[in-house]
Amino acid sequence: MKKIISLILSAVMCAAVLTGCTFFERDLERDYARVIASIEEISQTFTVERDKLDENGNPEFEKGFENIYDEKGKPLHTVKERHTFNYTSPAVNIYKSQLVNYVNNYGGQYINSYGYTLERTVETLLDMLVSSELVLVEADKFFHFGEMYWTEDDVLEIQTKVYAAIDDQIFDVMNEVLDRKEEPKMEKPQSAPSDPAPT
Repeated sequence: MKKIISLILSAVMCAAVLTGCTFFERDLERDYARVIASIEEISQTFTVERDKLDENGNPEFEKGFENIYDEKGKPLHTVKERHTFNYTSPAVNIYKSQLVNYVNNYGGQYINSYGYTLERTVETLLDMLVSSELVLVEADKFFHFGEMYWTEDDVLEIQTKVYAAIDDQIFDVMNEVLDRKEEPKMEKPQSAPSDPAPT
């Protein structure tokens, strides 16, 4: 039995020596994939009162108050009906890689500008990650209930921010290439992403 265990240990040690850095890279990948915080499923029943619609999709009016609207065109004196919705949010995991990425992007700002210790910075950014996921869960709930929706302006704003982020990434890569070729770097346009505010 001892010989079998010794052989297994020897094989593992040989594999570690032969694979070199790859062995540690895999450990790093596994470490970054570790779950550091979880948000469990949240179930909720939500009741809303809405205009009752006729077969054509138009609001039904109370008798004697037909087709009365306010100055903005909102129908008044409509028949209301209650709608009950059940919602369960998906469970959410936050991974170490997300926190590492957050600390790499914003950690210096908290340490250098706000005087935070590294430990406080990590705790603060982890709290912010959890809070942002909870906000997304809450927003998803209201989308599910039909109480929240995207307008054209919302979509345009999000697309603008996404394309701006892509442009920034491309700009950084271009400067990396120029730096490797020992050529002058390009100047970045005057636009900076907003940093998370300190808590």
